[in-house]
Amino acid sequence: MTMLIPRFDDALVVRDADVEVLGLAPISTRLLADSNATGGALSIMCTTMREGTEGARPHTHSQSAELFYLLDGELHVLAGEQVLTASKGDLVAVPPNMAHAFATPIGHSAEVLIVQAPGLERFGYFRLIERLTRGEATLEEVLATQDLYDNHFLDSPVWRAARGSTWAVGDPQESLSNERQDKHLSLTSTWNLRISTPLGVQSAVLELNESAGVVAGVARTSAETLPLINPVLHGNQLTWRLAITKPVRMTPTYDVNMDGDTLTGTVKVGILPPSSVTGTRVIEQ
Repeated sequence: MTMLIPRFDDALVVRDADVEVLGLAPISTRLLADSNATGGALSIMCTTMREGTEGARPHTHSQSAELFYLLDGELHVLAGEQVLTASKGDLVAVPPNMAHAFATPIGHSAEVLIVQAPGLERFGYFRLIERLTRGEATLEEVLATQDLYDNHFLDSPVWRAARGSTWAVGDPQESLSNERQDKHLSLTSTWNLRISTPLGVQSAVLELNESAGVVAGVARTSAETLPLINPVLHGNQLTWRLAITKPVRMTPTYDVNMDGDTLTGTVKVGILPPSSVTGTRVIEQ
């Protein structure tokens, strides 16, 4: 049996002020120590998630195990063919090559310490995901790094059934046919939105892209173009957030239902009452 002997000379101390933080609410990740800082022994991060937030879609690692320790809250964790509920103080360790994913249930947030052993150089992957959410990278770039970061996406019917979601990865066409009976519900599309606000009706263009089950997109207004933050699909329900800077700073949350070539739903900002959102798909001739 080959044993990995970590090789680093000094004690590793990571000060709070020096930690790199990625993401915005509803999910953010603190990159504590990558493999190169621990002599290949560990990769360590801490993720904070609001309720009903997807953390990681189903995937495997062939070269390391992954440990989830709940510092606070509650977390759903896919471990092979079972979905576990972990609470504060619980530990879940997933062996190499076992499908896993995690998300917070409705009504529960979570703070989770995540450790990979042996460590892998993976902080580059999380920085790439950050660029994706900002519209600075493509889904194809993410999928092309699966071997580089030992992060292999797959489809998990168990996870989809438990979460009521449709972001299966593997054969996206098969997943779409299983979960969406309406052929028009391909997410890769452009939508014209109308948002009713106290100041009148506002218009925006929503551009969605789905590749191998990963959802991304941007919203375009007359003032700016913004990447969708944490877009999540549950059946025909799509939610996302925006970090608007013009004409004023705000972070609205969108919750819409898609039905063929139309969508309806709400957008909410802080304590203000929700406003209605309607949209129609742009049909290419």
